[in-house]
Amino acid sequence: MNTPAQTSLHYPPGQLLGDDLRALAGLAFALGLLLASDFAPLALWICGPLAVLFALFGLRTLVMHVTWVQLARAGLERSIRLPGLTLTRRMDWDQLQDLRLRYYATRRQRREMQGGYFQLVLRDPQGRLKFESTLDGFDALAETALETAREQGLELDETTRDSLFHLGLDPRT
Repeated sequence: MNTPAQTSLHYPPGQLLGDDLRALAGLAFALGLLLASDFAPLALWICGPLAVLFALFGLRTLVMHVTWVQLARAGLERSIRLPGLTLTRRMDWDQLQDLRLRYYATRRQRREMQGGYFQLVLRDPQGRLKFESTLDGFDALAETALETAREQGLELDETTRDSLFHLGLDPRT
């Protein structure tokens, strides 16, 4: 495996700025409509769930801001670092059971082969870990996971193989 002894990965704030702004704008819009309608029942039914969705999206983005990944030869460790609390999840490479890579893009982005993002899902006996391609060092993580999957003889589904090709990795070798 080509992985260095240990590499620290994180989501750069600049990469998350668009998601931060979308979450804030959507939440402000939904709450603004709710306030302007004096909490009319129809507005509650429409804007309430919309506000909840944008709040959850904002929370997901906030979690990405405080997420760090330590990539090592033996495995990886994801830490969510909050003030006074750190949540850590470790995955040893020899425990890897499944690797899935998905590419998400609009039809136009897909046609022009620009834009969109990848989502890598790694599964072991304890559960799964998800990473998006906005993670600084995502390519190294995907390559290490692919090498591990090859070494363990894991079967990759067609969508994962196609996404690996799109990322520039050859799942066959």
